[in-house]
Amino acid sequence: MRNWRMGIIFFVLFIMGAAIVGRLFSLQVVNGGHYKQAAENQYKAREETENKRGEILIYDKNDFFPAAVNRKWPMVYVSPRDVSEQDRDRATEELAIILNLDKEVIRGKLEKKNDPYEPLAHRLSGNEAQKIKSLGIKGINVINEDVRYYPLGNVLAHVLGFVGFDTDKRVGQYGVEEFYEKDLKGIANQGVENSKDALRKFFQVIGEFVSFKKKSSDLILSIDRNIQLVAEDKLKQVMDKWSADSGNVIIMNPVSGEILAMANYPTFDLNEYFTMKDAGVFLNSSIRDLFEPGSVFKIITMAAALDSGKITPSTVYTDTGFVNMGGYTIKNWDKKSHGEQTMTQVLEKSLNTGVIFAESLLSKDDFLKYVRAFGFDKKTSIDLAGEVAGNISNLYFGRDINYATASFGQGIAVTPIELISAVSAIANQGIMVRPRVLSSFRDQDGKIIKAEIDKGERIISFAAARSLADMMVSVVDNGYDKAAKVSGYYVAGKTGTAQVPLKDEKNYGEETIHTFVGFAPAFNPRFAILLKINNPKGINFASNSLSPTFKQLTEFMLNYYGIKPDYEFEK
Repeated sequence: MRNWRMGIIFFVLFIMGAAIVGRLFSLQVVNGGHYKQAAENQYKAREETENKRGEILIYDKNDFFPAAVNRKWPMVYVSPRDVSEQDRDRATEELAIILNLDKEVIRGKLEKKNDPYEPLAHRLSGNEAQKIKSLGIKGINVINEDVRYYPLGNVLAHVLGFVGFDTDKRVGQYGVEEFYEKDLKGIANQGVENSKDALRKFFQVIGEFVSFKKKSSDLILSIDRNIQLVAEDKLKQVMDKWSADSGNVIIMNPVSGEILAMANYPTFDLNEYFTMKDAGVFLNSSIRDLFEPGSVFKIITMAAALDSGKITPSTVYTDTGFVNMGGYTIKNWDKKSHGEQTMTQVLEKSLNTGVIFAESLLSKDDFLKYVRAFGFDKKTSIDLAGEVAGNISNLYFGRDINYATASFGQGIAVTPIELISAVSAIANQGIMVRPRVLSSFRDQDGKIIKAEIDKGERIISFAAARSLADMMVSVVDNGYDKAAKVSGYYVAGKTGTAQVPLKDEKNYGEETIHTFVGFAPAFNPRFAILLKINNPKGINFASNSLSPTFKQLTEFMLNYYGIKPDYEFEK
């Protein structure tokens, strides 16, 4: 009985093996030319065989605007094995002139004699394509391919990223294009990837291999085109006014974490990215540039002291104008003493000695705990490629002086996205949510699927967040940032003017970074704004350089959303 069963098993295996060998013979010998041709056809009609890359859309108030689309563009490739010996020299000479390419580059591709496909140039002009076709050289082929096109040009460049080339393969690079590469590209629904797929096709035929195919998706970003355009325009205006080197604007919904605008300058044209000589311009400074935040960090120190119950907004200390610590003397920015001051007045007047007082009431472990809770030691996990984490390593040495200077934003480094996320947590009643640019997916059937919403994490109490919002409103109403006040609305804000460390990281130079962070309406916030410029000239303090622009952005947002005033005011 046992030998009989074994005989049946061997017989079945023999039949299966014979079927496999027979099928392989058919595929590779009898029909080998067919599958070889199929592999080559992918190059001649790749736009018909590839899964179309998903588009990227942004909001245009209540509608959508295409920010990244696919567009047909001529490209030229050579099939070296089809170019005759007598045509090689002529092809090299003519193509070098038409395409302005090095002859050695062209010759090197033509010498790959058994290669059916060597891309030579993409995004040809109509004139270039016509000239190449008119050469009439067999093996020199012009076809249309899908090329990424960005209707906004240099607007939103760092958020979108672009589709570039990794050797001969098109891939998303930087921004959303890189972060969501798999969703945008999907997996091809048809076509042959290479000649080895003949074997794969056989296994599909006999049911032993299953290929799971994922279609590409369109992305709908949370960015609003109109808000983005205003943000970029206002950033450029304030930078030009003060001859700043670079700058950022981030506008964020503090409740959902959605980024409504993210503007960086300098920027670049996404449709001409390949003309840029310095690849550093592609990097998104909003998520990767580290800087000492200066006095805007005073609100984080106050948040820690309020939440731990060490202070209230009306807690009083006596300001002598300086603090001696470990051989160092720390003074207020104005070099003055102000006598008895409340914690609210400390923020209004941006007194270094006042936040040192508040920080000193906390243990080092507690202060560090709050700094970490606000996310300054890690990435925010925003859905953009290239984010870096802040640097608070100074606090791990445990030195009193490091904690004192950190209380007013010196000796630690943060990114703009970390800072706006922390400020948004205060606006959002003490709950921090992950910042994100993706709003929804749209599949190829047009179905819109909302992205998962982060419920957030509470980092300070509702009471502490509300008290701090009150204090920040008082900064705008009564402090040095009055120029940011919007009649009829409670606006919360705080400026910071930070010195830039020299390369030795032991001393500070003459350059400064100006920052303004805030949100409105203060007690039911719809948006938070970060405005930052690097190395402005002819202006000393952010309260003077940025407050008017912050007001303009805030007024635009309030009007754009049709938000009713908080109180009556005289027109």
